[in-house]
Amino acid sequence: MKNELNCEIIKDLLPLYVDKLVSEETKNIVEEHIEECDNCKSTLEDINPVEKINPEDNIKQVDCFKKIKKKSRKKIVISILLGMIVTLVGVFAIWMHGFPVPSNDLEYSTTVRGKDVIIEAKHVSDTQIITSLKLSEHNGIVDVHVCAHSVPDIFRANRTYKYIYTSETEISSVRMGRTILWENGTEIRKETAKIYNIRHNGSSDILSTLETIKPLGLTVPLPLNNTYIKLKEEIPASDEEKHLENMRTASCILLALVYDSYNEPKNIGWEYKVNGNLKTITFSKEEASERCGKDIRKFGDSISNFQELMDILELTPKIKFHYRSYHLEK
Repeated sequence: MKNELNCEIIKDLLPLYVDKLVSEETKNIVEEHIEECDNCKSTLEDINPVEKINPEDNIKQVDCFKKIKKKSRKKIVISILLGMIVTLVGVFAIWMHGFPVPSNDLEYSTTVRGKDVIIEAKHVSDTQIITSLKLSEHNGIVDVHVCAHSVPDIFRANRTYKYIYTSETEISSVRMGRTILWENGTEIRKETAKIYNIRHNGSSDILSTLETIKPLGLTVPLPLNNTYIKLKEEIPASDEEKHLENMRTASCILLALVYDSYNEPKNIGWEYKVNGNLKTITFSKEEASERCGKDIRKFGDSISNFQELMDILELTPKIKFHYRSYHLEK
């Protein structure tokens, strides 16, 4: 009776024993009992069956794990290599395609014959080469897109690229970003676009830009001061006539661009020094109109008219490319 009672108690403790939730003393009592009691030992095996492991199966499992580990390592290495290859291919593709180039970084000429647009361009830096030159069209407006990338010293060359595009409609203008390359039958040169695009900035910006395009010896005048533009440096007497001619040329540009319906200058005044003597000269819009052959204000109405003025003043000669021409595919 006592033994049966002990068995009932041990069986109640077996689940806790298997889960290791009994004290060390209780654990010893349970283990002593199951060594002597086959019935409780059988019950314990039912609760926590002991698997018989075949040593050969164990070896096979170890080999299997090794193979799986080896395959996983190969997959990781292959994935890393593929990732590196894809990255390199992407970088190379971007490098080959190049990056967008603004018009200021290019020397270019634009010719339109009927519905054909002919673009010739080269990068101003011999460290860059043009990789693509594409044109798109919308409602008669042709947009030019140029990309370039850097090249090592050994491959540097001042290359000219030529592209011919045939439009499906009549062409009204050709542009590169905000810069107009051709309009109303007139090729707009780079220097003309530079000055025309800053026409609302005032006389100082226009004259400074004009100085960088074609040095006129104006020593970059100060901003317009009421009536007169003051030259920074004194003029030698021997160069006075040359500087006066440059002032007349600059006055034509200013009279064409710096005016509006409320504050239209009727003349441009200059103040300068010769051998310490202060002098002034005034150049009127009538004088400018007579010099250029028509009302000077008309030249500021459009960029094509302004290009006509720049040609009259001989400030923007047409670029002649003397380099090998590379024809880019459409």
